[in-house]
Amino acid sequence: MADVRSLVFQDIDECLYRILKDSLVYLETKHLPIDIMTEKTYLYYKESLKKQEEISMEQAINMARTAYEALADKKGEDIRVIDISEISPIADYFIISNGTSSSQVDALVDNVEEKMHKAGYSLKQQEGTNSGTWVLMDYGDIIVHIFDKENRSFYNLEHIWSDGREVEM
Repeated sequence: MADVRSLVFQDIDECLYRILKDSLVYLETKHLPIDIMTEKTYLYYKESLKKQEEISMEQAINMARTAYEALADKKGEDIRVIDISEISPIADYFIISNGTSSSQVDALVDNVEEKMHKAGYSLKQQEGTNSGTWVLMDYGDIIVHIFDKENRSFYNLEHIWSDGREVEM
């Protein structure tokens, strides 16, 4: 329930910020006086949203680090972390890796699930679990892609998302 409240308050804060910003722009263009409390309130919400974004990005990088370490623990190959926050609204990071067999892909998935759960992160959606060739794990701020070797080279997500920035872990 606290997560839902947090989202609601973020949306309200952003809504108020946008209303205040638009109001200030309107007043300035019409050369009308700007109330000092309106300006202070605008600055308050602007700073508040900036801090929320910083906290969100810090949480996302911590999530990415947890997933990366879980993949590394089970010898995931060629683990890549791509920051897509500036180019897509679907997530902040993609973590991409592959296993050498379907059983290793399953082990990688299980370890990511276990480590993320222990760290307090909830899996929102998972696709491809039964295939052993490509499993997508959506944690909201991050999306983990675990492939077998053949499908990783075929889909080549690193190329598709090359506008993102690769992050070293």
